[in-house]
Amino acid sequence: MKPFALTIGEYTNQLNYTDLPLNIVQEAKYKTLDNIAVTVAAYEEAPARILADYALTAGGREEAGIFMYEKRVPAALAALVNGTAAHCLEIDDDHNELLGHPGVTAVPACLAMAEKTGASGQDYITGLVVAYQLSCSLGMSVHSGVLHDWGYHPTGVCGIFGAALGSAKIMGLSPEQTACALGIAGSQSAGLFEFVADGSWTKRFHGGWSAHSGLLAATFAAGGYTGPKSVFEGRMGWLHAYAGEGNYDWSVMENSFPINVYEIDRTSYKPYACCRHNHTAIDVVLDLVEENGIAIDNIERIEVRLPTEAIPIIVQPPERKLHPETTVDSQFSIYYSIAATLLSPEQRDTMTTFIDQFTAEKIKDPAILALAARVTCSDHPEVNVLFPAYYAASALITTKDGKTFYKLEKGHRGEQVAGKRWSEQELVKRFHKLTAGFLNSARRETIINTVLDLENISTLTGITNMLKV
Repeated sequence: MKPFALTIGEYTNQLNYTDLPLNIVQEAKYKTLDNIAVTVAAYEEAPARILADYALTAGGREEAGIFMYEKRVPAALAALVNGTAAHCLEIDDDHNELLGHPGVTAVPACLAMAEKTGASGQDYITGLVVAYQLSCSLGMSVHSGVLHDWGYHPTGVCGIFGAALGSAKIMGLSPEQTACALGIAGSQSAGLFEFVADGSWTKRFHGGWSAHSGLLAATFAAGGYTGPKSVFEGRMGWLHAYAGEGNYDWSVMENSFPINVYEIDRTSYKPYACCRHNHTAIDVVLDLVEENGIAIDNIERIEVRLPTEAIPIIVQPPERKLHPETTVDSQFSIYYSIAATLLSPEQRDTMTTFIDQFTAEKIKDPAILALAARVTCSDHPEVNVLFPAYYAASALITTKDGKTFYKLEKGHRGEQVAGKRWSEQELVKRFHKLTAGFLNSARRETIINTVLDLENISTLTGITNMLKV
């Protein structure tokens, strides 16, 4: 039987930009615009700055740009820094069944490779689409929760394959070379979820390292380095090692190439600067308060119901989640996230991401912590039945005067598969809000217009040039 990596290589080798539906081209541009926004917004964050300091002093060929820096660096290092920055604020795009973030590996790798090779906007878009497709399909093939149960972060362990495939497509690799690139990526697939134990920074690193390593996998394959073409289905391949027998559905992979359903179009945007498991619950609670005129000081308790898989990530251990010690702790706490957004002065301003509520200063705010103590959370069948197809949540608010208010939602604002797709105007507004503190209005408008016209651009170097300080 033909190795599946070779099947993917043959398909992507023959795929042309003109084969892509118009709405998928548009979605690739929107994903790129949003990734630029979340990267720029985070470039001063310590996890990104530390890696930028390394990349800017490591030396090497000037192949691609790091957002918001003057100097160009080797493409793999640009992907490393940009991918890490994009994941720093927890507002990068997310795919339901992947249970991870495909954009932070796909966009930085494809953009850096396109810069390095002088590829056109059309070449970049095509590479980006297949990158999202493979990252998401691989995660979808594993039964829900298995990767988390084994301690893996799907963004890292799956995203590297998308980064490798997108880079290979942009480079114009042969089917054999592309299959080797995926085989090489398999030996670099990494990312542990243990960061939740102490709120450390390694999660931010997973996006950048996978973008970096996927790009290198394609580069090595182009030079003749070989990798196992049975990397996915082999006796000692990825699915055996990372999922285990009986824990995956091979038909999901088989049905992902040729592409019939484009996973880039099923990848959602995140409205809040915290773990996505919090998002629908935040929407539900904010809706209940606004729709019923509930005063915050009249809330006796807020009972949140989430999918079982969310509990070990944003509920446990309760002592760390109720009293976060780091910003990562706060982003991965349902208690803190609900309280912080309820008490935000921009509570319902459209496209607000609440970045300022998840800072080292804010996590000690006594008002937020007091309200967080009034939040309880448990799993429940009414949301489990909808997950992971939808990131569902429900909430019951009880007021001090004995009234109760209940609501269930299938998904949050920006969740595409839940029918809550953002418009181009909303995404542009979000871009402005995220980047206004770093780019003047003229530069913002130029970047927006350029990205939304990507298919007509001969080279992508101009985009990172626009993002230099």
